[in-house]
Amino acid sequence: MRSSPEYCPVCGAANAPGATICIACGTALSPAAPSWLPQEHPASDDATTEPLLPDSSVSNPGKPSLPTDSEKTITQPLPSFHLLQGRYRLLGQVGEGGMGKVYRAEDTHLGNRLVAIKEMSARGLSPQEYAEVTQGFQREALLLAQLNHPNLPHIYEQFSEGDRWYLVMDFIDGETLEERLAKSPGGQLPVQEVLQLGIHLATVLSYLHTRQPPIIFRDLKPTNIMLSRDGRLYLIDFGIARLFKPGQSKDTIPFGSSGYAAPEQYGRAQTTPQADMYSLGATLHHILSGSDPSQSPFVFAPLHLAGYDGLEALIRQMVETDRAKRPATMEEIRRELEQLAAPQSAPSSGAIVAPPAPRSTRQPASPRTTLARVPSRSRLPRPSAQGCVIGGVLILFIALIPLSMTLLSSAFTAGPSVAAAPTATPTPLPTNTPTPLPTATDTPGPSPTPVPFVNGAGEYLVDAGTGQALYSSHIHTRLPIASTTKIMTAILAIEDGGDLSQIVPITSDELAEVPNGASISYLQAGDDNITLLYLLYGLMLKSGSDAAIVIAHQVAGSTADFVAMMNAKAQSLGLKDTHFTSPHGATQDSRHYSSVADLVTLARYAMKNPTFAQIVRTEHFELPAQTNRHAYSWDNTNQLLSTYSGADGIKTGSLPDWFCIVFSATRNGRTLIGAELGAPTPDLLYSDATRMLDKGFGS
Repeated sequence: MRSSPEYCPVCGAANAPGATICIACGTALSPAAPSWLPQEHPASDDATTEPLLPDSSVSNPGKPSLPTDSEKTITQPLPSFHLLQGRYRLLGQVGEGGMGKVYRAEDTHLGNRLVAIKEMSARGLSPQEYAEVTQGFQREALLLAQLNHPNLPHIYEQFSEGDRWYLVMDFIDGETLEERLAKSPGGQLPVQEVLQLGIHLATVLSYLHTRQPPIIFRDLKPTNIMLSRDGRLYLIDFGIARLFKPGQSKDTIPFGSSGYAAPEQYGRAQTTPQADMYSLGATLHHILSGSDPSQSPFVFAPLHLAGYDGLEALIRQMVETDRAKRPATMEEIRRELEQLAAPQSAPSSGAIVAPPAPRSTRQPASPRTTLARVPSRSRLPRPSAQGCVIGGVLILFIALIPLSMTLLSSAFTAGPSVAAAPTATPTPLPTNTPTPLPTATDTPGPSPTPVPFVNGAGEYLVDAGTGQALYSSHIHTRLPIASTTKIMTAILAIEDGGDLSQIVPITSDELAEVPNGASISYLQAGDDNITLLYLLYGLMLKSGSDAAIVIAHQVAGSTADFVAMMNAKAQSLGLKDTHFTSPHGATQDSRHYSSVADLVTLARYAMKNPTFAQIVRTEHFELPAQTNRHAYSWDNTNQLLSTYSGADGIKTGSLPDWFCIVFSATRNGRTLIGAELGAPTPDLLYSDATRMLDKGFGS
């Protein structure tokens, strides 16, 4: 009897040594181990065409079972305060695995901001191993450099020193989901917390799957999920991620982590986005059950989630061994998880009781703390007329009790009676809050991982009067800013454009400069009765990139000269993390960026100009038709103006899967200005801005 498991050649399930029937699908097992198993899979002839970085949990094809001398070679960690590239000062090692280490460091060229530096050592590797791991390491850098998502770390640069490669990226201050589970009772998390984690994971995986070509993560598991201290979730370790290649029948080499990897990842077929669905299902099952799937791959015990049958059914579908039976897309999974997490989907029997908010927050308890235990599908019998009469008498009797007690009290006491203060009826929390309260447990344990307060790649909120920071996250990270660029365009036009009532001609050459797909205010060439002020309304309300081009030509003579003015203005305002390449921001240009800190500084400056402030607080602007001028009607893209009390500007922006806002609101004479870049959806963008403002005005 062999000591290694019997792997099913059909579904890939790990069976007990010597088993003759697969426990997962019932297929008869042959005495010989299948040739497609990771530990016995020969290196493919085309291994050099798609080198992949091996994961520590997967055997290396063709590698001897006993360690060689080269494997015994241990790369010593670099000492603290070592200066890499004459720039990055190491503060200590924070992780190790596979063939490298991860260091915490500070960037001495950018205000000593914290970064993580991933090191890969090539010491002791054979030429083939060296080619595989170095190219895999470079592929991880190239993949991440092309991605912009709030749940992915940002890559700053890669370089090598000697026989070591380095990747500089965001430092995530937090813990892995695996570490979080180790602190939780039974290694489990509450259902509502799992739903929120699942929604964020499905969102970022959907983003990867909808790239062209699609990116398959291939190694989703608790150790590759980071939870920051402010509740943000990150996917880490893209070492084995791959681009999906249409027409390719199978992967070059099998990769994944035992228990979380789909059967097709063992080399029998090319991995598709459905492989990530399987891994997500396995991960959700793990954190709900506390059962590590690596202990019994392809076997998932029933969860018995009272009131959450839909969740268990979804997970069952996600971990189908036949990938054709899994959900069609990750977006479909995200939508279903959101429906399950919605307040109305809470079970009506076996009520989940959530802890009340602390007294210091002065928030009423959620209505979910009083869910009835009435079965959801049963109908109460209709009361009879006699029952209604008896009930009415009882209610009248109960209502008279306080009055009779007051009269008795006044008869037997010398002092005047004091009426009890009326009991305040708690106001229910908004039903659209994206952060459900965690499920209470009988066993005391660590506090649940906070659901992200915000969902963007960077956020900042300040008191406009004092400059005091009220909320901050990744405030100096350089990020795409989309149409928030037009804040600078507008303030330059107001300050340097001369008379705002001057007529500005609209030419076809100017309109031809507008990028395809950019938002426009529908300016018509030949209109010669439009003033510079009118163009500013089209620029800031409708987010007209055509207006931006026309303004640039009017103020500076050309777009290029106007962009130079924008960068000079940014420098004069001390915007150190800002660079412009266009007056509209409508294209994805890596040289066009800013940070939330710089945008807030710019917004504070611009909002002091009364003309600018009047334009950005306007919700709708009509320009009637006249001789030689078409009619124009522009609605402000900033939804906060109509949904948040006190909102008074200033600008939104978007790129594919990347939504931005710079906002301002005033209450009781106090103005707050903030920014968020990189929210994955408009709904999350506006809910984040609302939460930040509520937090700021409550401080």
